Amino acid sequence: MKACLELRRGRRGGRLRHSDADRLAELTPLGGGAWAALFVLLAVAATLAACWVVFAPGGAPA
Repeated sequence: MKACLELRRGRRGGRLRHSDADRLAELTPLGGGAWAALFVLLAVAATLAACWVVFAPGGAPA
């Protein structure tokens, strides 16, 4: 999650122009900002899914 947020911050400041998001932007119609936002959304979704598995009623799977 921290790396995704640092990527967004670096792109916003204009000092990060050779990231994975920029490479994907060169290969697809989506821009680098969209890819960076997607990375953040996926990181949040993975964190929430992990929390649900661990803290769900019945506990973590054995």
